[in-house]
Amino acid sequence: MKTLNQDTTRNDPHTTAHAHWLLSRGSEVRTAPVLPQRLVIFDRAHALVPIDPADTRKGALHVTERELLRLLTGGLTDDGAGQRLGISSRTVSRHMASIMERLGATSRFEAGLKAAQRGWL
Repeated sequence: MKTLNQDTTRNDPHTTAHAHWLLSRGSEVRTAPVLPQRLVIFDRAHALVPIDPADTRKGALHVTERELLRLLTGGLTDDGAGQRLGISSRTVSRHMASIMERLGATSRFEAGLKAAQRGWL
């Protein structure tokens, strides 16, 4: 795992302790003066992006979920989207249920609209 934090986190003892823990397990930890927003990338294929960068307690969007939304709004079925993403159609359904819940949507169509309004697509 590679972690990039803002330089100011070096002054936080909890963040520093966590960075040392990560380093002891083979991770890489770096800092930079400015970061555009929080982002976690893992396995070179997945990323977590905050739903609301100002309040990360609201959760994160798994970029695969963003890709899932893009595929479904493009007209693919659950089976087709699952094949493209390398996941089962059941997993697609679970992801969509989670996305709909976070968006407060009662249908996939409404979820697509709300996702577009929030800039997820």
